[in-house]
Amino acid sequence: MIKHILIIVFLVISTLPTQTQDEETLYVSWSPDGSMIALTDGQSNVSILDSFSLETMNVLNGFDNIGGKVEWSPDGLRIAIVDSDEIEFWSSPWSPSESNQDYIYIHLDTNGNRIVGRGINIIQWEPSLGGELAYVMLDRIRIINTISGNTISEYTAPYWDLIFEMVWYSPERILTANITREIARIDALTGVISNVLYTSSPGINAPNALDVSPDRQNAIIGYGDGYVHIWRTVETTEFFTYEPDYLFINHNISDIGDGITSVDWNPIYNVIASSDHNGKIRIWNPDTGEEYDLIDLGAGVYITSIEWSPDGSQLAYTNPSGELQLFPVPEEIVPQATPQPSVIPTTAVPPPTPVPPTPVPPTFTHTPTNTPSHTPTFTHTPTHTSTPTPTHTPTPTRRGKRDRRAL
Repeated sequence: MIKHILIIVFLVISTLPTQTQDEETLYVSWSPDGSMIALTDGQSNVSILDSFSLETMNVLNGFDNIGGKVEWSPDGLRIAIVDSDEIEFWSSPWSPSESNQDYIYIHLDTNGNRIVGRGINIIQWEPSLGGELAYVMLDRIRIINTISGNTISEYTAPYWDLIFEMVWYSPERILTANITREIARIDALTGVISNVLYTSSPGINAPNALDVSPDRQNAIIGYGDGYVHIWRTVETTEFFTYEPDYLFINHNISDIGDGITSVDWNPIYNVIASSDHNGKIRIWNPDTGEEYDLIDLGAGVYITSIEWSPDGSQLAYTNPSGELQLFPVPEEIVPQATPQPSVIPTTAVPPPTPVPPTPVPPTFTHTPTNTPSHTPTFTHTPTHTSTPTPTHTPTPTRRGKRDRRAL
Protein backbone atom coordinates (compact mmCIF):
# COMPACT_ATOMS: atom_id res chain seq x y z
CA MET A 1 0.00 0.00 0.00
CA ILE A 2 2.76 2.43 0.96
CA LYS A 3 4.61 1.54 -2.24
CA HIS A 4 1.58 2.42 -4.34
CA ILE A 5 1.16 5.74 -2.54
CA LEU A 6 4.80 6.62 -3.16
CA ILE A 7 4.43 5.81 -6.86
CA ILE A 8 1.39 8.08 -7.16
CA VAL A 9 3.17 10.91 -5.33
CA PHE A 10 6.16 10.52 -7.67
CA LEU A 11 3.91 10.69 -10.74
CA VAL A 12 2.20 13.83 -9.47
CA ILE A 13 5.45 15.61 -8.68
CA SER A 14 7.18 14.58 -11.91
CA THR A 15 4.36 15.79 -14.13
CA LEU A 16 3.59 19.09 -12.45
CA PRO A 17 4.91 22.23 -14.20
CA THR A 18 8.39 23.27 -13.08
CA GLN A 19 7.48 26.86 -12.31
CA THR A 20 9.66 28.54 -9.70
CA GLN A 21 8.27 30.49 -6.75
CA ASP A 22 9.43 33.89 -7.97
CA GLU A 23 7.75 33.58 -11.35
CA GLU A 24 4.46 35.38 -11.84
CA THR A 25 1.37 33.52 -13.00
CA LEU A 26 -0.19 35.57 -15.76
CA TYR A 27 -3.48 34.73 -17.46
CA VAL A 28 -5.11 36.57 -20.35
CA SER A 29 -8.77 36.40 -21.35
CA TRP A 30 -10.56 38.25 -24.17
CA SER A 31 -14.08 39.53 -23.71
CA PRO A 32 -16.50 37.83 -26.14
CA ASP A 33 -16.83 40.95 -28.30
CA GLY A 34 -13.05 41.45 -28.42
CA SER A 35 -13.14 44.98 -26.99
CA MET A 36 -11.49 44.18 -23.64
CA ILE A 37 -8.84 41.88 -22.16
CA ALA A 38 -8.64 40.73 -18.55
CA LEU A 39 -5.10 40.18 -17.26
CA THR A 40 -4.02 38.70 -13.93
CA ASP A 41 -0.65 39.46 -12.38
CA GLY A 42 -0.48 36.28 -10.31
CA GLN A 43 -0.58 38.18 -7.06
CA SER A 44 -3.58 40.26 -6.08
CA ASN A 45 -4.79 42.21 -9.13
CA VAL A 46 -6.89 41.73 -12.25
CA SER A 47 -6.61 44.49 -14.84
CA ILE A 48 -9.30 45.24 -17.44
CA LEU A 49 -7.64 46.65 -20.56
CA ASP A 50 -9.02 48.28 -23.70
CA SER A 51 -7.91 45.87 -26.43
CA PHE A 52 -7.46 48.65 -29.01
CA SER A 53 -5.36 51.11 -27.01
CA LEU A 54 -4.17 48.63 -24.32
CA GLU A 55 -4.93 51.33 -21.76
CA THR A 56 -6.07 50.16 -18.33
CA MET A 57 -9.79 50.72 -17.80
CA ASN A 58 -9.95 49.35 -14.27
CA VAL A 59 -8.02 47.25 -11.75
CA LEU A 60 -9.86 44.78 -9.55
CA ASN A 61 -7.75 44.09 -6.47
CA GLY A 62 -7.76 42.68 -2.99
CA PHE A 63 -7.27 39.04 -3.96
CA ASP A 64 -5.15 36.81 -1.74
CA ASN A 65 -3.73 34.44 -4.34
CA ILE A 66 -4.84 34.43 -7.98
CA GLY A 67 -3.48 31.02 -8.86
CA GLY A 68 -6.21 30.10 -11.33
CA LYS A 69 -7.75 31.54 -14.42
CA VAL A 70 -9.97 34.51 -15.06
CA GLU A 71 -12.88 33.92 -17.45
CA TRP A 72 -15.51 36.14 -19.08
CA SER A 73 -19.12 35.04 -19.18
CA PRO A 74 -20.48 34.32 -22.70
CA ASP A 75 -22.41 37.61 -22.75
CA GLY A 76 -19.35 39.59 -21.64
CA LEU A 77 -21.15 41.19 -18.70
CA ARG A 78 -19.44 39.26 -15.90
CA ILE A 79 -16.03 37.92 -14.92
CA ALA A 80 -15.20 34.93 -12.73
CA ILE A 81 -11.84 35.09 -10.93
CA VAL A 82 -10.22 32.26 -8.97
CA ASP A 83 -8.72 33.26 -5.63
CA SER A 84 -7.35 30.14 -3.92
CA ASP A 85 -10.48 28.14 -2.89
CA GLU A 86 -12.82 31.01 -3.78
CA ILE A 87 -14.42 32.29 -7.00
CA GLU A 88 -15.25 35.97 -7.17
CA PHE A 89 -17.94 37.14 -9.57
CA TRP A 90 -17.74 40.72 -10.87
CA SER A 91 -20.12 42.49 -13.25
CA SER A 92 -19.99 45.41 -15.68
CA PRO A 93 -19.71 48.31 -16.27
CA TRP A 94 -15.96 48.20 -15.94
CA SER A 95 -15.12 51.78 -15.02
CA PRO A 96 -13.50 52.15 -11.56
CA SER A 97 -16.51 53.87 -10.01
CA GLU A 98 -19.17 51.55 -11.42
CA SER A 99 -17.89 47.93 -11.47
CA ASN A 100 -19.58 45.64 -8.98
CA GLN A 101 -18.54 42.58 -7.05
CA ASP A 102 -21.61 40.32 -7.14
CA TYR A 103 -20.52 37.82 -4.53
CA ILE A 104 -17.74 35.45 -3.44
CA TYR A 105 -18.27 31.72 -3.79
CA ILE A 106 -16.31 29.53 -1.34
CA HIS A 107 -15.72 25.85 -2.00
CA LEU A 108 -17.04 23.65 0.80
CA ASP A 109 -17.01 19.87 0.99
CA THR A 110 -20.18 17.77 1.15
CA ASN A 111 -20.30 18.31 4.92
CA GLY A 112 -20.18 22.08 4.57
CA ASN A 113 -16.56 22.42 5.69
CA ARG A 114 -13.88 24.53 4.06
CA ILE A 115 -10.92 22.48 2.79
CA VAL A 116 -7.72 24.13 3.96
CA GLY A 117 -4.73 24.02 1.62
CA ARG A 118 -6.63 23.13 -1.55
CA GLY A 119 -7.30 25.55 -4.34
CA ILE A 120 -9.48 25.78 -7.44
CA ASN A 121 -7.30 25.68 -10.54
CA ILE A 122 -9.76 25.48 -13.47
CA ILE A 123 -13.03 27.28 -14.20
CA GLN A 124 -15.28 27.22 -17.28
CA TRP A 125 -18.56 29.02 -17.97
CA GLU A 126 -21.41 27.12 -19.60
CA PRO A 127 -20.81 28.20 -23.22
CA SER A 128 -24.28 29.22 -24.39
CA LEU A 129 -26.03 31.25 -21.68
CA GLY A 130 -23.46 31.44 -18.90
CA GLY A 131 -25.86 30.86 -16.05
CA GLU A 132 -23.68 28.01 -14.80
CA LEU A 133 -20.00 27.54 -14.12
CA ALA A 134 -17.91 24.39 -13.72
CA TYR A 135 -14.74 24.24 -11.67
CA VAL A 136 -12.18 21.61 -10.76
CA MET A 137 -10.62 20.81 -7.41
CA LEU A 138 -8.20 17.88 -7.67
CA ASP A 139 -10.24 14.98 -9.13
CA ARG A 140 -13.71 16.49 -8.69
CA ILE A 141 -15.89 18.64 -10.96
CA ARG A 142 -18.62 20.80 -9.46
CA ILE A 143 -21.16 22.84 -11.46
CA ILE A 144 -22.77 25.81 -9.70
CA ASN A 145 -25.43 28.40 -10.45
CA THR A 146 -23.57 31.67 -11.03
CA ILE A 147 -26.36 33.78 -9.49
CA SER A 148 -27.18 31.87 -6.31
CA GLY A 149 -24.00 29.81 -5.89
CA ASN A 150 -26.06 26.66 -5.40
CA THR A 151 -24.51 23.36 -6.51
CA ILE A 152 -26.24 21.91 -9.57
CA SER A 153 -24.18 18.75 -9.92
CA GLU A 154 -20.92 17.24 -8.72
CA TYR A 155 -19.11 14.13 -9.84
CA THR A 156 -15.87 12.24 -10.09
CA ALA A 157 -14.74 8.81 -11.30
CA PRO A 158 -12.17 6.36 -9.90
CA TYR A 159 -9.82 6.51 -12.88
CA TRP A 160 -9.98 10.25 -13.50
CA ASP A 161 -7.27 10.88 -10.92
CA LEU A 162 -6.03 14.49 -10.88
CA ILE A 163 -7.69 16.64 -13.54
CA PHE A 164 -5.14 18.92 -15.14
CA GLU A 165 -7.35 20.67 -17.70
CA MET A 166 -11.02 21.04 -18.65
CA VAL A 167 -13.00 22.55 -21.56
CA TRP A 168 -16.79 23.03 -21.47
CA TYR A 169 -17.14 23.10 -25.24
CA SER A 170 -20.91 22.65 -25.74
CA PRO A 171 -23.91 22.92 -23.40
CA GLU A 172 -23.99 19.12 -23.03
CA ARG A 173 -20.29 18.22 -23.24
CA ILE A 174 -17.21 18.69 -21.06
CA LEU A 175 -13.75 17.42 -21.99
CA THR A 176 -11.18 16.73 -19.25
CA ALA A 177 -7.51 15.71 -19.27
CA ASN A 178 -6.05 13.87 -16.30
CA ILE A 179 -2.70 12.78 -14.94
CA THR A 180 -2.94 9.27 -16.42
CA ARG A 181 -3.24 10.62 -20.01
CA GLU A 182 -6.96 9.96 -20.35
CA ILE A 183 -9.08 12.55 -22.15
CA ALA A 184 -12.65 11.98 -20.99
CA ARG A 185 -15.76 13.28 -22.73
CA ILE A 186 -18.52 13.54 -20.14
CA ASP A 187 -22.11 14.67 -19.88
CA ALA A 188 -22.09 18.09 -18.29
CA LEU A 189 -25.08 17.50 -16.02
CA THR A 190 -24.79 13.84 -15.05
CA GLY A 191 -21.05 13.23 -15.19
CA VAL A 192 -21.57 10.09 -17.27
CA ILE A 193 -18.49 9.36 -19.39
CA SER A 194 -19.43 8.90 -23.05
CA ASN A 195 -15.94 8.45 -24.49
CA VAL A 196 -12.28 8.29 -23.50
CA LEU A 197 -9.37 9.28 -25.72
CA TYR A 198 -6.21 7.56 -24.59
CA THR A 199 -2.64 7.27 -25.79
CA SER A 200 -0.23 4.54 -24.83
CA SER A 201 2.75 6.10 -26.59
CA PRO A 202 5.86 5.65 -24.47
CA GLY A 203 7.51 8.68 -22.99
CA ILE A 204 4.40 10.87 -23.11
CA ASN A 205 3.98 12.83 -19.88
CA ALA A 206 0.66 13.95 -18.45
CA PRO A 207 -1.31 16.56 -20.44
CA ASN A 208 -0.95 20.18 -19.36
CA ALA A 209 -3.12 21.92 -21.98
CA LEU A 210 -6.37 21.16 -23.77
CA ASP A 211 -8.62 22.85 -26.35
CA VAL A 212 -11.37 21.98 -28.82
CA SER A 213 -11.70 23.20 -32.41
CA PRO A 214 -14.44 25.73 -33.25
CA ASP A 215 -16.53 23.03 -34.96
CA ARG A 216 -16.34 20.91 -31.76
CA GLN A 217 -15.04 17.89 -33.67
CA ASN A 218 -11.32 17.99 -32.88
CA ALA A 219 -9.33 18.11 -29.66
CA ILE A 220 -5.74 19.26 -29.18
CA ILE A 221 -3.73 18.14 -26.15
CA GLY A 222 -0.33 19.48 -25.12
CA TYR A 223 1.91 17.31 -22.95
CA GLY A 224 4.64 18.04 -20.44
CA ASP A 225 7.43 16.83 -22.71
CA GLY A 226 6.64 18.86 -25.84
CA TYR A 227 4.32 16.45 -27.67
CA VAL A 228 1.08 17.74 -29.16
CA HIS A 229 -1.75 15.34 -30.03
CA ILE A 230 -4.73 16.10 -32.25
CA TRP A 231 -7.80 13.87 -32.14
CA ARG A 232 -10.34 14.06 -34.96
CA THR A 233 -12.73 11.80 -33.07
CA VAL A 234 -14.06 13.89 -30.19
CA GLU A 235 -17.68 13.17 -31.11
CA THR A 236 -17.21 9.55 -32.16
CA THR A 237 -19.60 6.98 -30.74
CA GLU A 238 -16.80 4.46 -30.25
CA PHE A 239 -15.89 4.18 -26.57
CA PHE A 240 -12.25 4.28 -25.55
CA THR A 241 -10.56 5.56 -28.72
CA TYR A 242 -6.88 4.65 -28.74
CA GLU A 243 -4.09 6.74 -30.25
CA PRO A 244 -4.48 10.22 -31.76
CA ASP A 245 -4.95 11.01 -35.43
CA TYR A 246 -1.94 13.34 -35.46
CA LEU A 247 1.14 13.50 -33.25
CA PHE A 248 3.51 16.44 -33.52
CA ILE A 249 6.73 17.26 -31.70
CA ASN A 250 6.34 21.01 -31.99
CA HIS A 251 8.45 21.92 -29.00
CA ASN A 252 11.96 20.76 -28.24
CA ILE A 253 11.66 17.64 -26.09
CA SER A 254 15.43 17.53 -25.51
CA ASP A 255 14.91 20.12 -22.79
CA ILE A 256 12.56 19.17 -19.97
CA GLY A 257 11.68 22.83 -19.66
CA ASP A 258 9.94 22.84 -23.05
CA GLY A 259 6.75 21.13 -21.90
CA ILE A 260 3.52 22.54 -23.33
CA THR A 261 1.78 25.02 -21.03
CA SER A 262 -1.09 26.28 -23.18
CA VAL A 263 -2.79 25.55 -26.53
CA ASP A 264 -5.44 27.59 -28.32
CA TRP A 265 -7.26 26.78 -31.56
CA ASN A 266 -7.96 29.91 -33.60
CA PRO A 267 -11.74 30.51 -33.68
CA ILE A 268 -11.72 31.64 -37.35
CA TYR A 269 -8.65 30.32 -39.16
CA ASN A 270 -7.14 26.85 -39.36
CA VAL A 271 -4.19 27.59 -37.12
CA ILE A 272 -3.10 26.67 -33.60
CA ALA A 273 -0.92 28.47 -31.07
CA SER A 274 1.00 26.55 -28.39
CA SER A 275 3.33 27.79 -25.67
CA ASP A 276 5.91 26.08 -23.46
CA HIS A 277 7.92 26.36 -20.23
CA ASN A 278 10.93 27.77 -22.02
CA GLY A 279 9.73 31.04 -23.52
CA LYS A 280 8.48 29.86 -26.93
CA ILE A 281 5.12 30.35 -28.64
CA ARG A 282 4.62 28.48 -31.90
CA ILE A 283 1.89 29.24 -34.43
CA TRP A 284 1.32 26.31 -36.77
CA ASN A 285 -0.92 24.33 -39.12
CA PRO A 286 -2.98 21.61 -37.37
CA ASP A 287 -3.11 19.45 -40.52
CA THR A 288 0.58 19.34 -41.35
CA GLY A 289 2.44 20.67 -38.32
CA GLU A 290 3.99 23.38 -40.52
CA GLU A 291 5.20 26.30 -38.40
CA TYR A 292 4.08 29.75 -39.51
CA ASP A 293 5.67 31.86 -36.78
CA LEU A 294 7.84 31.48 -33.69
CA ILE A 295 7.76 33.94 -30.79
CA ASP A 296 10.82 33.48 -28.57
CA LEU A 297 10.66 35.30 -25.23
CA GLY A 298 13.93 33.86 -23.99
CA ALA A 299 15.10 30.73 -22.19
CA GLY A 300 13.53 30.07 -18.82
CA VAL A 301 10.43 32.21 -19.40
CA TYR A 302 7.34 30.36 -18.19
CA ILE A 303 4.42 31.22 -20.49
CA THR A 304 1.24 30.49 -18.59
CA SER A 305 -1.48 31.64 -20.93
CA ILE A 306 -2.10 32.52 -24.60
CA GLU A 307 -5.43 33.26 -26.27
CA TRP A 308 -6.65 34.23 -29.75
CA SER A 309 -9.03 37.17 -30.09
CA PRO A 310 -12.67 36.32 -30.90
CA ASP A 311 -12.19 37.47 -34.51
CA GLY A 312 -9.04 35.34 -34.83
CA SER A 313 -6.84 38.28 -35.86
CA GLN A 314 -4.51 38.58 -32.82
CA LEU A 315 -2.87 36.36 -30.23
CA ALA A 316 -2.61 37.76 -26.69
CA TYR A 317 0.23 36.83 -24.34
CA THR A 318 2.49 38.51 -21.79
CA ASN A 319 6.21 39.22 -22.05
CA PRO A 320 8.74 38.58 -19.23
CA SER A 321 7.98 42.02 -17.76
CA GLY A 322 4.29 41.17 -17.44
CA GLU A 323 3.24 43.49 -20.27
CA LEU A 324 0.43 42.41 -22.56
CA GLN A 325 1.49 41.73 -26.15
CA LEU A 326 -0.65 41.20 -29.27
CA PHE A 327 0.68 39.20 -32.22
CA PRO A 328 -1.14 39.24 -35.59
CA VAL A 329 -2.35 36.07 -37.27
CA PRO A 330 0.03 35.00 -40.10
CA GLU A 331 -0.83 36.75 -43.36
CA GLU A 332 -0.43 33.59 -45.43
CA ILE A 333 -3.43 31.92 -43.81
CA VAL A 334 -5.80 34.87 -44.11
CA PRO A 335 -7.83 34.49 -47.32
CA GLN A 336 -7.53 37.47 -49.59
CA ALA A 337 -10.81 39.15 -50.46
CA THR A 338 -11.78 38.84 -54.12
CA PRO A 339 -12.34 42.29 -55.64
CA GLN A 340 -15.98 42.80 -56.51
CA PRO A 341 -17.16 45.01 -59.40
CA SER A 342 -18.35 48.34 -58.15
CA VAL A 343 -22.06 48.92 -58.36
CA ILE A 344 -23.10 52.43 -59.22
CA PRO A 345 -26.50 53.29 -57.81
CA THR A 346 -28.86 54.75 -60.35
CA THR A 347 -31.87 56.99 -60.06
CA ALA A 348 -34.84 56.42 -62.31
CA VAL A 349 -35.30 59.28 -64.75
CA PRO A 350 -38.84 60.05 -65.85
CA PRO A 351 -39.42 60.28 -69.60
CA PRO A 352 -39.47 63.81 -71.02
CA THR A 353 -42.82 65.55 -71.04
CA PRO A 354 -44.31 65.23 -74.51
CA VAL A 355 -44.77 68.49 -76.44
CA PRO A 356 -48.40 69.00 -77.40
CA PRO A 357 -49.01 69.29 -81.14
CA THR A 358 -49.57 72.74 -82.64
CA PRO A 359 -51.75 73.57 -85.58
CA VAL A 360 -48.77 74.60 -87.68
CA PRO A 361 -45.69 72.36 -87.23
CA PRO A 362 -42.56 74.41 -86.69
CA THR A 363 -39.96 74.02 -89.35
CA PHE A 364 -36.86 73.71 -87.12
CA THR A 365 -38.26 72.36 -83.84
CA HIS A 366 -37.01 68.92 -82.58
CA THR A 367 -39.16 67.04 -80.08
CA PRO A 368 -37.06 64.50 -78.04
CA THR A 369 -38.54 61.01 -78.07
CA ASN A 370 -35.86 59.17 -76.08
CA THR A 371 -34.53 59.38 -72.51
CA PRO A 372 -31.14 60.97 -71.78
CA SER A 373 -28.26 58.56 -72.33
CA HIS A 374 -26.49 59.65 -69.14
CA THR A 375 -27.89 58.17 -65.94
CA PRO A 376 -27.13 60.44 -62.95
CA THR A 377 -25.47 58.93 -59.88
CA PHE A 378 -27.06 61.36 -57.43
CA THR A 379 -30.43 61.24 -55.77
CA HIS A 380 -31.46 64.48 -57.45
CA THR A 381 -34.24 64.01 -60.08
CA PRO A 382 -33.68 66.28 -63.07
CA THR A 383 -36.56 68.36 -64.35
CA HIS A 384 -34.99 69.05 -67.74
CA THR A 385 -33.04 67.09 -70.28
CA SER A 386 -29.67 68.76 -69.78
CA THR A 387 -26.87 67.19 -67.74
CA PRO A 388 -27.90 67.27 -64.06
CA THR A 389 -25.81 69.10 -61.50
CA PRO A 390 -25.54 67.64 -58.02
CA THR A 391 -27.16 69.76 -55.34
CA HIS A 392 -25.10 68.29 -52.47
CA THR A 393 -21.50 67.22 -52.13
CA PRO A 394 -21.23 64.41 -49.50
CA THR A 395 -18.80 65.10 -46.68
CA PRO A 396 -16.88 62.13 -45.20
CA THR A 397 -17.94 61.30 -41.66
CA ARG A 398 -15.14 61.33 -39.09
CA ARG A 399 -15.15 59.07 -36.04
CA GLY A 400 -15.11 60.85 -32.75
CA LYS A 401 -12.31 60.26 -30.31
CA ARG A 402 -12.71 57.26 -28.00
CA ASP A 403 -13.60 58.10 -24.45
CA ARG A 404 -10.75 56.55 -22.51
CA ARG A 405 -10.69 56.33 -18.77
CA ALA A 406 -7.89 54.84 -16.70
CA LEU A 407 -7.68 54.11 -13.04
